Amino acid sequence: MKVTLQVNGREMTFEEEELIAIVEKHLSSETTKQTTKVSQKPTEDAWFEVELQAIDQKLFEKKRKDSRQEATRLFILEAFAEMKDNDET
Repeated sequence: MKVTLQVNGREMTFEEEELIAIVEKHLSSETTKQTTKVSQKPTEDAWFEVELQAIDQKLFEKKRKDSRQEATRLFILEAFAEMKDNDET
C-alpha cells in the first residue's frame, strides 16, 4: 500500500514498509532522547545550563594563564562551593 503525505510543504509518497521504518526510527530516537539527556553545545559568550554534579571538578584545579579562562575557572569554583553549601543544608 502506498501513502501520500504533505511533508515540509511537499507531497511525498511512501510505501507502507518505508513509513513503518521511519516511525520506528523516530520513536527509537525519542526514547533515547528521554533516557539520555541531550545537551546543547556550549558557545563562547553565551549562557549554557549545566548539571554541576556531572562535572569533573578536577578539571578546574589548575590555574589558567589566559585571564578570561582564569576568571571563568574561578566563577566555576564559586559555583561548586555554592552547590556544596546548599547540599549540606
